[in-house]
Amino acid sequence: MNQAYQSNEGQEKPFQGLKNMSFICSILGYLSFLGGFIGAINAASDAYYDPALPFILWLSVGFVVGIGYLIAGELIRLFLAARENLEELLVSTREITAHLKETNGKQE
Repeated sequence: MNQAYQSNEGQEKPFQGLKNMSFICSILGYLSFLGGFIGAINAASDAYYDPALPFILWLSVGFVVGIGYLIAGELIRLFLAARENLEELLVSTREITAHLKETNGKQE
């Protein structure tokens, strides 16, 4: 009993870093949206002739980078969820095989 408690105590969450990375990617995505908007306003105010082109350029750059970060964060979350589902499936499969072995042993 004491030995099982010690083995559980020493376990760390091995994928906590990836969860943190997905959270950071989400934050960077939203900050990229904001940074693109601020850069667009700044570039439009510094434009000599037509302020629309620099505004649209900076806004689109911020949007593309922000979407990239958000997609990366969601993909990391998706892979972590798939891994957890596969672990649950493996545990369920082991339980099913153990029950089948028990029923086969009782029938004989």
